[in-house]
Amino acid sequence: MKKLLLSLLVLLIFNTATLATEQPPLHLWTPYDPENPGDFKNIDKKYIFIRDTDLEQIKNSGKAKKTDPGKPPVSYQITSVDYLADIAKDEIKIKGVYKINKLDDKWALVPVLSSKTAVTSAVLGETPASITTDKNYHALTLKKKGNYVLTLNFTEKIKEAASRNTRSFSFTQPVMPITNLECRINRPDIAFDITHAVAIRPFNLAGSSKAIASLLPTGNINVRWTPKSTLISDIKPDNNLPPSANAVTYSKIEAGRGALKGTFTAELDIRRSPLGRFEFYIPEGIEIDSITVQDNEPVDPYPEIRDNVLPVELVSPVEGKTRLTLHFRRNFNDSSFKTKIPAITLVNENIDRETGYVALVETTNIESSIVKSDETKNYREIDSNELEGDLRGLKSSIALKYTKNKDNIREIPYDITVNIVRHKDVAVYEANIDYTEITSVLNREGGLFTKAVMRLRNTSKQFLEITLPANSSIWSVYVNNKSVKPALKDPEKAIYAIPLVTSASFPVEIVYFTEGVTFPLWTDLRALKTELAANSVKWAIYTPKNKDFIPLGLFSNLLKDKKTHPIGCSQVADGVNAAPPGAVKEKMSLYESEEKSFRDYFSVAPQRVYKSKKVGKLPVYVDLPLIGKSHKFYQLSFEAEKSPKIAAIYINDLIPDILALLILLTIAYTAFKSDKIRGMWLPPVAGTVSLIKFLLTKWRAKNNENK
Repeated sequence: MKKLLLSLLVLLIFNTATLATEQPPLHLWTPYDPENPGDFKNIDKKYIFIRDTDLEQIKNSGKAKKTDPGKPPVSYQITSVDYLADIAKDEIKIKGVYKINKLDDKWALVPVLSSKTAVTSAVLGETPASITTDKNYHALTLKKKGNYVLTLNFTEKIKEAASRNTRSFSFTQPVMPITNLECRINRPDIAFDITHAVAIRPFNLAGSSKAIASLLPTGNINVRWTPKSTLISDIKPDNNLPPSANAVTYSKIEAGRGALKGTFTAELDIRRSPLGRFEFYIPEGIEIDSITVQDNEPVDPYPEIRDNVLPVELVSPVEGKTRLTLHFRRNFNDSSFKTKIPAITLVNENIDRETGYVALVETTNIESSIVKSDETKNYREIDSNELEGDLRGLKSSIALKYTKNKDNIREIPYDITVNIVRHKDVAVYEANIDYTEITSVLNREGGLFTKAVMRLRNTSKQFLEITLPANSSIWSVYVNNKSVKPALKDPEKAIYAIPLVTSASFPVEIVYFTEGVTFPLWTDLRALKTELAANSVKWAIYTPKNKDFIPLGLFSNLLKDKKTHPIGCSQVADGVNAAPPGAVKEKMSLYESEEKSFRDYFSVAPQRVYKSKKVGKLPVYVDLPLIGKSHKFYQLSFEAEKSPKIAAIYINDLIPDILALLILLTIAYTAFKSDKIRGMWLPPVAGTVSLIKFLLTKWRAKNNENK
């Protein structure tokens, strides 16, 4: 039994050692025949010797390693698509065969055709296909891995091109690597034009035409066809009458900086027989950028101007209502120049009558005036309200109307020289502050809570730069009643950038706290300064009731407001004291107890707010309790980059009483010691006391009248 176990161990060691070819060699001492490891008959020894590390390696190498075959980069592939289009009289029936390779076993939507296409049937192999439609594509629903063949039948409308003999159809698909298209029509001598086709192989069959093409990778399939017999080189009138047309033309000319550019549109009504060639007179120096027919079909190949005549030939002649548009320009070296108004006009002999409208419009800071004109020409100046068609509603400085008939159709309708002057741009304010209302609450510890509300007008300014007073920290910023994140532009100078909106009028509200604004016996209060001037500034300061606040006008740049409100400032501005939408105002105890609000709330609030500040978060709405003694100041036309400043004597309200008492005692003592007025000191002292008391009462009443 022991020999059998040893033999099995030897076999395991050999097999695992031979499989682990990438591992280091094992060191084994065991009696077995390397050439015949399965023969256990000659094993006489009872033991084998192996190191612990080698034994652990054998155990690990025996474990089968799982190999990752890798995931396909995509869930499916549309390898190719073949379309067969049968063109009938009123519609096109198209059959599409899609070869799809599903690469995994997960659900997938395979887009195959634009959802704007009407699908009549869908077959996957030999069974109905599961088709899902969204706003962009019809998509096939697949799950299992494998190769599939999808057959779609759908229809498309026939579109009329610029010519009655040219028709087209188009549809959209996802970009395919291989797209083959075959078109068939039961008419002989048909020429096909297939967009993105590498090569088109035409076939003329008995009574029908066919074309086969291979397309470049594209998502748009566009096919046009026309009878070969209707090409310009082969055109033959249906009768002996030449074509005849009436035209109404519209010239819109824009005078800009160093350039004239515009569009010339001709609306024609062609009768009797089709017309395929049009001739336009083009003045010297005018460059043609593009030519389109019916506003969407470009003329190709691009014609050349010879002897100021631009010939435009269509692939197929047209009849009835037709619209041709020329886009043109002329560049000049200077921003101001003299030039003739481009007189682009039709000069076809087939045109019986042309009525033209011309409008010269200017861009910003451009002024035009007529310098010279040939009054013998058949035109007249009209009011811009008389312009018609494409020019209706334009505000034109120069508007013309002319008429030509068959006798003078090749004449130039007008010869007018204009002077185009571009005035220099001037610097203007892109933003302005209508008014600023500042409200500050001064607490007992010398901290100043300030809310500044500005009403701004802004056309393009991105940020408003503000500078806070020293030792200030910003609490909340709202722009147009929405919370925004202020940016610190200059930490040393405490300059912040407030993001703005573009609007005719909107509020900007900033709340901040300033430390250490009071000193023994006086205070120096400063508000934020902005880079913009304000039409008016109003500042209301609330101080504790046990403090006397005596403004020093010599050291302040605002005036005392004696119950008057300057122009532009209201008692309560729109949206100033109202919380923005969504903000919640809680009625706290500070509204109920003035003493508690100043001692408990304001002395603790700064530390509580500082600890809860976080970078990158939107600020919350902060409101101030307007309690205490009120002192109001104002100034009209406040300068930019200037901080509102109020300096004042700031003392306890008992100090004036103590000073009055000391004066009284001094007068009484002096009268008592004087021999001349001894015995007569009581009436003067009583009168002095009454006068001081009266003056103190009047001063305090005046100081607290706006409380």
